[in-house]
Amino acid sequence: MPLCIYTRPSGFCDGSAPFDRRGEHWFSRGLGKFRGFRELKEKVCKACNNRFGTELEDVFLHCGPEALFREIAGGNLGRETHEKHNIFARGAKKHPPVQVLGEDPDAKRAIMLEVGSNSEAKPQRQVVIIGQQGEVELIRLGAEACRFPPHVPGLLRERHETGYRVEQFFGDSDEDLRLSDAMCSEIFGRRPVVFRSGEPGQIIRARSAFQLTSTYFRAIAKIGFHAFLHFYPNFTGFEPEFNAIKQFIYNGEEPNSHVLASPDLIIRSGEFKAPAHAVACDWNQHSLEARIQLFAGLESGMQVVAGTEGGHEIATRQGDLVWAVRLGANPSRLVFEDRRGVVLSYFKQQERGFHGETIELRSGKALPIARLLGAM
Repeated sequence: MPLCIYTRPSGFCDGSAPFDRRGEHWFSRGLGKFRGFRELKEKVCKACNNRFGTELEDVFLHCGPEALFREIAGGNLGRETHEKHNIFARGAKKHPPVQVLGEDPDAKRAIMLEVGSNSEAKPQRQVVIIGQQGEVELIRLGAEACRFPPHVPGLLRERHETGYRVEQFFGDSDEDLRLSDAMCSEIFGRRPVVFRSGEPGQIIRARSAFQLTSTYFRAIAKIGFHAFLHFYPNFTGFEPEFNAIKQFIYNGEEPNSHVLASPDLIIRSGEFKAPAHAVACDWNQHSLEARIQLFAGLESGMQVVAGTEGGHEIATRQGDLVWAVRLGANPSRLVFEDRRGVVLSYFKQQERGFHGETIELRSGKALPIARLLGAM
């Protein structure tokens, strides 16, 4: 009977949980359901699959750049049975919510925005307060209209005691605004308030920044490693060369040395009629790698900056960044070069429950005749 690949090295999975008959989604189901997609079978048990889903994918789908791109792509990419997660109001696993800043056309200062399909945006529920030296602070009011997170009144009182004043607040309805006004008046004192609605259709500049943590990179590594095992079934997953990547995925480590940014694109924006993802798995003379390119061709009109815990900063257009996952050294004594993978291309409209289709990736590589390294 097959064992979960995370039973070795020892200290990870105890091997007691069964496999899911449907297999494991090596590519996140939260990014869509693709016609022709094939799961990874009998490699990852239910317990490990659930662990990775709650610990890694929750952060990947709700706190990383892909969280924002999912909103812009629209189409309700996640499972219908899953609770809707407002990424602008709530983070995950001690990671903060996604923050998008854009200029308020009236006040000419940055406010927090919620971005949706086709980059349409609206002001997030928030209170804008200003300190005695002109410093601006934006206080989130949560996702649920007419209700406030328990900590907000206390936080506003603390700021009032240090000299802050209320400048603006934003809500989802007239009633929501009235309740915000009542809360702020109780804390800061009553002052004249004007309720107004912004003009729709205005184009504003927006920027979003992300802190990429070890948990995010572990999620990327998991996609790359499991994809490689899917495309190269001759590897069992128990090869000792994979011990380090399994350690990183299962428990994490600092600093990340397995997932690197690469400028070498797998596909180019515009090659497909709609946005697409690409996953390419490389087996060469020296090493085993997987490359992941997400949301190629998605236009947001936004500047997106990602920073790592080590202080490095990555600024690029979405879809023009490839994550290279170092899986380990090539355990074979054969000189062999190959690439296998897929493009997961979205439809413009859902078709029979599918968000897109799976297309085999053509590597374009010449595959030399395998030969023993000792005979070169």
